[in-house]
Amino acid sequence: MPNWGFLKPNTEDVQSVAEPKIRYLDRQPSRARSDQRQFAATSTLWDRSEEVAIKNDDPMAPENLSSLLVETLRTRDVVETLSVVRALVNSPSTDEAIAAMRVIPRTTVSEILRSLDPLEAGHRLDCTHSLVIPDHLQEFSPVALAFDEFGVRKIYKDLFTTMLAFVELLHQAGHQLMLADYVVLLRCAGATSDVTAAKRVWKLMDLNEVWDLRESLGYDELVKARYLVEPLYRQYDLARVRLRPRNLRKVNRPDMALRGRLERLRLYEARSKYHAYGKSPHQPERDLHWVLNLPGPLNRIWFKMLNQGVTITESLQCSYLVACGYAGNLRMIETILARFYDISIVDGKTRRGITADSRNVLITGGRKFPHGHPLTPTPRLLNAIVHSLGAAGYVLLAKKLVEFFSQQYRIDIPAATWSDLLDHTYIISTHRAQVEWGMYESNMAVKNRDVRAEDVLDVYHTMTAHGIEPSFEDLDKHVNALIQSGAFDEALDRHPVGSAHYRTLMAETQDAFFEALYPRSAWRGRSATSRRRRRSWSSATGRTPRLDEDGSHVVSEAGQPQYHVRTRTYQHLDRRAQRTRREQPWEAVGFYKHCVADGAAGGGWPHLKYSNVAHCVEW
Repeated sequence: MPNWGFLKPNTEDVQSVAEPKIRYLDRQPSRARSDQRQFAATSTLWDRSEEVAIKNDDPMAPENLSSLLVETLRTRDVVETLSVVRALVNSPSTDEAIAAMRVIPRTTVSEILRSLDPLEAGHRLDCTHSLVIPDHLQEFSPVALAFDEFGVRKIYKDLFTTMLAFVELLHQAGHQLMLADYVVLLRCAGATSDVTAAKRVWKLMDLNEVWDLRESLGYDELVKARYLVEPLYRQYDLARVRLRPRNLRKVNRPDMALRGRLERLRLYEARSKYHAYGKSPHQPERDLHWVLNLPGPLNRIWFKMLNQGVTITESLQCSYLVACGYAGNLRMIETILARFYDISIVDGKTRRGITADSRNVLITGGRKFPHGHPLTPTPRLLNAIVHSLGAAGYVLLAKKLVEFFSQQYRIDIPAATWSDLLDHTYIISTHRAQVEWGMYESNMAVKNRDVRAEDVLDVYHTMTAHGIEPSFEDLDKHVNALIQSGAFDEALDRHPVGSAHYRTLMAETQDAFFEALYPRSAWRGRSATSRRRRRSWSSATGRTPRLDEDGSHVVSEAGQPQYHVRTRTYQHLDRRAQRTRREQPWEAVGFYKHCVADGAAGGGWPHLKYSNVAHCVEW
């Protein structure tokens, strides 16, 4: 009779009642009751000691995980470090996990947190590092499995949750975190593209009172995480932080009729999307750029820094410039450029500032800084100008300002800055952006956001004139701009260049992939290098002497010995014909160490052992 749980077993049927598993010792049945009690106590003690021994042998025990965590730091295995930290946080015994954390030194704790910095270890944790995944790939590509419904990488959301729980575990263990440790937490919060996560970490810092409020590094990381200044924070997608005329406030706010037209356009765009890419994670009904355009938080941060006497460094100033561009605070951008660098922007019609005509603008000024001044312009300032003005739609003014700073302070414009400027110009020149800004600037005398495909081509030609080698993404935008401008013949001529660049990238990717699959051993690489070195030293190496019918060496008319020279093609085929034995099985090579063979298929193509795509770091 089966036991359904709510029915009592049939006591008459002896086989239906399972015999309890009890440990018995050799004892006589005629002993007293005291002996039975002593036996019961002895058996209980025996069971507990065995349980402790089993627990000590458990590799997932907290005391064993703490030693494993130190070992992963020594080997610099970031993926394994995150796995061990996650196991410690999810340990069923919190007291044992706290006790295991108490024995770890304070310096080791900081090293653990720094090893999981998303800006430093992102290329090891994220298999889609530095890739822009559009929203339509969420439906048609398995690559988007690494993203959630808001287009945020899942690995960083898991990392932030794990780090918060780990910091709470460290606090319970008695460890006091420093400012550098909270900086890692702020970066983890920024990688989730959630502005409330940065505020949560900031309040945690105030609650623990373990850092100096006058420190500029903390405010710098707060501004970056709150306004998604870093490329990782905005998921490498500049279109998510583009300023929309619907979100302009104060004096630049559109009237009610225009706001209704822009709102209908926004709703039409949102309704046509299958997923919520670009939405705010903590407010799914709001767009991410709407949350970033709130002027109140940015002003509070600025005035609090002034009241606290925070030293304004160049890094903090650049981060605040980019945040002003994302928030649409154009007046603050103009104030910073005029106050700190004495930059004057005037056009021929006596208009001043950013509202001047960007096509006929005259930029003058430029303060001379002494050697070693903290506000001396660097390439970081050029990049901040591009992002602040480019996100607000003033890409023409951003290009002229970057060239002015480069000439005034003798700064080379990096290739990344040119690529970002080209990307911003291309985004503003798209049809959707031009429809929005065209509706907003329809009654204005100066249309600074009227950007066409010819402006994209102008930025591309200026970039190549400075000796910058365009990337594959830059070539793609160049060809699209040629098509939009009607230069189809030139677009066809540029297509082979992009195809050749694409084939080169594919060859490099395939070489790296097969190198991870079949790594050569050290002695094979050393022997191949030795053969090449001997071949370069000896002129007779790789040659076969030419013999006549008598077996003697054939000589030329000048008396020089003759050889059969083996061509490079023959040598290449000869090397490929040699069968080499691999030193390791395929299960232990490259990313296959994360895979297991399918037993039913007879060891055919392996199946992934881990469900998370981010574990395949060798990809």
